[in-house]
Amino acid sequence: MAGGLRDRDIANHLVISESTVKFHMNNVLAKFKARTRYQALHQVVVNSVDLG
Repeated sequence: MAGGLRDRDIANHLVISESTVKFHMNNVLAKFKARTRYQALHQVVVNSVDLG
C-alpha cells in the first residue's frame, strides 16, 4: 500500500484477482476507519502500528 501501487499491480504481483485485493483493502480501510489509503497510512505512522 505504501508503494503506491494500483490494485491491478498488487494483484499481478501476488498472483491473485483484483477483486481479492479490493476486498482486503476495504477491510484494512474499515479497520483504520479511513476513507482512503492515504488516511490508513497516516494512522499507521501516527499511531506506530506494529504490522508484523
